[in-house]
Amino acid sequence: MRRTGREIHYPPMVDVLEPYILLVHQGMVEDLFIDDMKIRGAEVSRNSPFISYELKMEYGNESDALVIAQYEDIIAGDKKSIATRFLVGTDGAHSKVRKSMPGVEAIGGGSEAIWGVLDGVIETQFPDLWSKVVVHSEEYGSVLCIPRERNMTRLYIELRSEAGEPVAKAQLTQEFVMERANQILSPFVLQWTSVGTLTGTYPALDNLLLSCGLEWFGIYKIGQRVASHFTNSDNNVFIAGDV
Repeated sequence: MRRTGREIHYPPMVDVLEPYILLVHQGMVEDLFIDDMKIRGAEVSRNSPFISYELKMEYGNESDALVIAQYEDIIAGDKKSIATRFLVGTDGAHSKVRKSMPGVEAIGGGSEAIWGVLDGVIETQFPDLWSKVVVHSEEYGSVLCIPRERNMTRLYIELRSEAGEPVAKAQLTQEFVMERANQILSPFVLQWTSVGTLTGTYPALDNLLLSCGLEWFGIYKIGQRVASHFTNSDNNVFIAGDV
């Protein structure tokens, strides 16, 4: 969908056999992995962030190298270590596993484009809320709408000044992002009305989200970087995912 001034232009419909959208969020995928791991006798330890690793040779044979991974036990309040044959880091674009691997660098660059993310239940007269749709305003930028579970909708909102320049970080509040979504979708109006049960780590943040009718709010910059290597020289430490 493209809006120029007050005129709204709809793209031609695409003829598909099964015109449905299925969004499987990260929590659902993780639950499937966790259930499968339990069947195989393995468990996931939460509240145990990775710190660093080192290699330990057994019997002087490099093929018997052990990975000693250090992590923080937040519950106990101390540092611990565990020995393993392999270590796989899936800890995102700022991976501590990647940073611990000798000679591995993130190659590429970022951009000045800043986007906001809003998850919540929305009341609106906008007709295509339950379709995966992009709305573009020449004045304010773009919004991507993605239907989610429990009647929620995820919005990705482009954040730029009316002059097209990046918005100052001090302005990037939840209220600003919600208002920008409404400006892009005008004359339609968005209201965030209710959320699911929050079970986060930070009660103050949860209360703030609840007061705004949101389940999740975030700000991120678009970057295009890739690791120079995905494994160490011994092929027992790997990185995957956002690398």
